[in-house]
Amino acid sequence: MEISEDSPYEHLYVHHSITADPLELPTITLTNTDFQMMTGHPPYPAHIVHLDSFEKDWPQISAALHGYVTRMYVHDQTVLVNELASHDRASLYSELSKSYRSLMVDWELFGNVVRDNADELPTEFLAFQSRLWISRRLTWLAQDLSCLADGVDIFVIASRDRLNHFQ
Repeated sequence: MEISEDSPYEHLYVHHSITADPLELPTITLTNTDFQMMTGHPPYPAHIVHLDSFEKDWPQISAALHGYVTRMYVHDQTVLVNELASHDRASLYSELSKSYRSLMVDWELFGNVVRDNADELPTEFLAFQSRLWISRRLTWLAQDLSCLADGVDIFVIASRDRLNHFQ
């Protein structure tokens, strides 16, 4: 299902992609620290996974969480591009390949968590969301490696174009 631009979920995503403000829900307030813990490896914080309204609140939590991971990606990618733009192709290739291998390990781990926690919805939802985000990052890293084959300048241009999409 595509979210329309005037949807409250789209607004939550955009808001949390540009700011670290907390997500105020009727029964809980989720902070930047909560989002950070929700994107890490389980176990997830008890105040989140034992939240009675988790399933009902999931659309809002998911939209804000997606905004959070987008904001973190934009920050990390901006730092990476700015730091590595002056490096040679071999150094860049080494760094990007190392990131790719690390993300593949996490992708596998979150896949196991999803399978092992199929009956524990908060944990399954959070692990699945993390795995989905890692899949996107792996796709972008593969594109970066492909661009790098054409030169450092092409990599930098493609990376900045992607970042502009988020801003």
